[in-house]
Amino acid sequence: MARVLACDDDATALMVVRAALEAAGHTALTTGDPQSAVEIAVSMHVDAVVLDVVMPDVNGYEVLRGIRHHPAVDKLPVLMLSSLGERHDRVRGLKEGADDYLTKPFDPEELVLRIERLVERAEAWRAHLHGSLEHFSIPELLQQLEQGRKTGTLYVNGGGLQGAVGVVDGWVSGAALRELRGKDACFALLELGQGRFRFEPGAPAGALDGLEEGGISVQHLVLEHARLLDELCHHEVVAPGARLWAMPEGGPMPRLPEDHPALPLAELWTAVADRPGAALEELLRTPLAAPHVIEAALAVLVQEGAVRAEEPVDYDQEMVSIGDELRAASQIDPVAAAVEAVLRGATACGIAPSLVPLALVVGRGAASDVVELVKDLPRAGSIDVPDSLGELLRSGRGASVRLRQNVGTVVCNVLQLEGSRSRQRIEGLLPDCAAVVLWPRGETSAVGFEWIVPQVEGLESTRLGLLIASAEGEGAALTPLVDGCRRWTVVGAEPTSFSGLLRVVAEGLFAKA
Repeated sequence: MARVLACDDDATALMVVRAALEAAGHTALTTGDPQSAVEIAVSMHVDAVVLDVVMPDVNGYEVLRGIRHHPAVDKLPVLMLSSLGERHDRVRGLKEGADDYLTKPFDPEELVLRIERLVERAEAWRAHLHGSLEHFSIPELLQQLEQGRKTGTLYVNGGGLQGAVGVVDGWVSGAALRELRGKDACFALLELGQGRFRFEPGAPAGALDGLEEGGISVQHLVLEHARLLDELCHHEVVAPGARLWAMPEGGPMPRLPEDHPALPLAELWTAVADRPGAALEELLRTPLAAPHVIEAALAVLVQEGAVRAEEPVDYDQEMVSIGDELRAASQIDPVAAAVEAVLRGATACGIAPSLVPLALVVGRGAASDVVELVKDLPRAGSIDVPDSLGELLRSGRGASVRLRQNVGTVVCNVLQLEGSRSRQRIEGLLPDCAAVVLWPRGETSAVGFEWIVPQVEGLESTRLGLLIASAEGEGAALTPLVDGCRRWTVVGAEPTSFSGLLRVVAEGLFAKA
């Protein structure tokens, strides 16, 4: 159990924090004197600090700087606790070195959960960062290395695979997994959900390469990986044992689509042409690309008629490949990757990822599309989908879709603008949302939606407004209102999956960070 110091000049707040921590089995130390906080943290060997911002004489930011400049406690996890809920306050706290930020009034159970997670992470760092991938995902580990601007090598052993990622000042400088190198090795490692890891500080291993000079940010990797999985979701996946032939057989390479720049279409077509009748499993053994990259590229080639795939009559179940091993160790799916991308985008904007609320305001036509997108979500313990979503939207009550990941929860509040009653609900919801998505299709005009644009633009708490406005859609009438707005972005293509919608939100949050 952890020993936690709480510093707040509000005696009632201290009492609530103490009661919550002790009820969970932790030891709570409290003080109303901010000038003594650093000394207490050092002398009592605490595991974490809950620190109020607004205090007399010495504020929480000054205490935080004192902690970060004291060699005995400079790595101590700190949760800032304050009634200051504006974006610039949260951003300042995180920039000053806080590990998390919770706004008053707070849920005591949430405070305990956040503290326990911070302590767990700190213990892993103190142990030279080693542990289980079931507790710390690869994206989560890389994010921590990025935030700490660490330099070293992250070694991973999972599902019978051994790989490594080099990090310089927090950016990924190279990666290796069997024959894979660079970004493809990174994508394959991001999909591992079981195994062990360890981080060794110092110059990255010399064999880790394959990325552009200067490295690549973790945020960019996570978003690109989410896009890849979403791409795979939109095509019929070729069975692992299918036999493949390049088309036309024995002829030159056909004209390939140019709207998939991240996929190695030409390289894969050539590989299939060089191995007529080869199984997909054989291609997955090659160092051409990460398994999911090959699968996504092949799905596009088959759909375009550039590759013919035939199901085998008798598939050898004993055939083992890197693709099998990765899929067996993987716990990542397009929805989970998109949710994680939203949580990281929120973190980049100074929003604590434990709970990220979104608002999706739709017109009558878009409402039916949203219902279909939600129906396609997997029914898993990490996803809560309401019954009768269409009926709830038509009644003006709206509904929430909750999507949980290790680092937090995304709550998508879906509302159909239908009369004054729904407008009141939307007006009350907007200030609490990190992002607002406006999808007005199905309305005879944009009248009734135009008030949302300036309202979101004036909210400090809302980081992003997205207007879905295809060229022929009704949302195009709102585009002039968005011109010149700092929070709003126009999206020209309507989403075809819920994970795609979340990915657009994530990209928008990263862009506004």
